[in-house]
Amino acid sequence: MALLDFEVSDTFIRRWSAIQDFQSWYLRVLEIGADIFAENLRRELRSHYQHGDLARAIKVQKPKRGKDGYYSISVYDKKAPSTNGTRNALKLAELEYGNSNQKSTPVVAPARDASMGEFEQKAIDYLSDYWGS
Repeated sequence: MALLDFEVSDTFIRRWSAIQDFQSWYLRVLEIGADIFAENLRRELRSHYQHGDLARAIKVQKPKRGKDGYYSISVYDKKAPSTNGTRNALKLAELEYGNSNQKSTPVVAPARDASMGEFEQKAIDYLSDYWGS
């Protein structure tokens, strides 16, 4: 029989045991991340002069619980077509990956990369405020 022995900080245990509403702060952290990513995606799209309407179409969905019990949140474009009749999702995919007539100009990956540091800091700040440290 294996024996597992470890020590955990008293502060850590007090903080986690003090969380009475895990779901509310978890969902808030998801929303913080989605808002940061959506803003960075809009900024990337605005840098392409003909995609202002696509930048305006980016929205953040409310968190939803999946069948597996996990929550997810989506950053998406509105279902309405853009001004020239092409679906925004198709325009975003063609911009990101290119097509036979257009080279790829990634906007999602740079927005994701730009969001990571800011998200980590804002999540830490929010949880610090929540825990009162």
